[in-house]
Amino acid sequence: MNESKDESRYLNDDGTINSRWNSEMRRKNKSLEQHSYRLQATYELDSLNSFSLGTTVFYAPQQKGKYEVPTSIFNGNNQLDSSYVTRINRKDPVKNVSYNFLYERILSEKQKLSFNSDFTNYHNAENQNIFTQFSLPQENPYRQTRFLSDNHQGIKLFSAQADYVNETNGTIESGLKFGKVKAKSNLDFKDEIDGELVQNLNRTSEFLYDESIFAGYFSFAKEFGKWSLKAGIRGEYTELTGNSVTTSEINEQKYFKIFPTFYALYKYSDDNGIGFSYGKRISRPQYSRLNPFRSYYNNYSYFTGDPNLLPTITHNLNLLYTLKSKYNFDLFYRLEKKSFNGNFLSRL
Repeated sequence: MNESKDESRYLNDDGTINSRWNSEMRRKNKSLEQHSYRLQATYELDSLNSFSLGTTVFYAPQQKGKYEVPTSIFNGNNQLDSSYVTRINRKDPVKNVSYNFLYERILSEKQKLSFNSDFTNYHNAENQNIFTQFSLPQENPYRQTRFLSDNHQGIKLFSAQADYVNETNGTIESGLKFGKVKAKSNLDFKDEIDGELVQNLNRTSEFLYDESIFAGYFSFAKEFGKWSLKAGIRGEYTELTGNSVTTSEINEQKYFKIFPTFYALYKYSDDNGIGFSYGKRISRPQYSRLNPFRSYYNNYSYFTGDPNLLPTITHNLNLLYTLKSKYNFDLFYRLEKKSFNGNFLSRL
């Protein structure tokens, strides 16, 4: 069982507390059945050429969860005003199928060319049955509500990459990559009214996501006496479109980013060395964080994304020290810009 607590405070215009909401979530998750399969085949055409094909399947049809969330509402005088308890029965089966292809060509003793491609088809169905009872202090429940949310998400990912390695004089690595993502999310809500389930069109949504990434990189590494050096650069161009079909809201982004890396190590003896590294990286938000529609967890709390989120750019600086080939010390500095790691859980 997992437990978590949160508190929300609502303030008056003068900054004093108008009300305080305390919630405690108790979660029990189970995965009663999981299947994983892997098939791989390699064929050597000759001593210079080889092919590889493979597929991976993951299937978890019996993932379930039961959540209980009691919430107490206190007024500005810290007196219990009312409370409600939400109980959630959740099912979220997952199916993931991927295929991969790899071709390698040996050009010479120190040169190699490779091409690989991957395709993944991911499907997740999250069904929630949400029941809430409302009470006044020291009294039996005076009202109850029930609604169902059904979220089906399908994601297709394709990538193709070509790489070249040359170790004739130092190590040269270069390559090109193309990535494509297509995602579709359907979120369906139904309220129970007089014992009947009625679709809530105000909470039902459909979200489409399309992303293309073109990338290229080059790096060079070489040892000079007691020095080991490596430097590289990577460029990425991204195009993405988020389409909220229900409201006809379309968000488009296009950007190009450069990512340099550098590494240097000086070994002043066989067992001791000092080094420095710098790297710039990019982290993109999950597709669900770009979906602007509200996914409700009870009558007042919901999760929502922001279609205008930008990727996080991270700069990493590391100072490394190795002592007697046994002890490693790392002093680092990390800077994140435009971080999307925020709290998207809100209350009405």
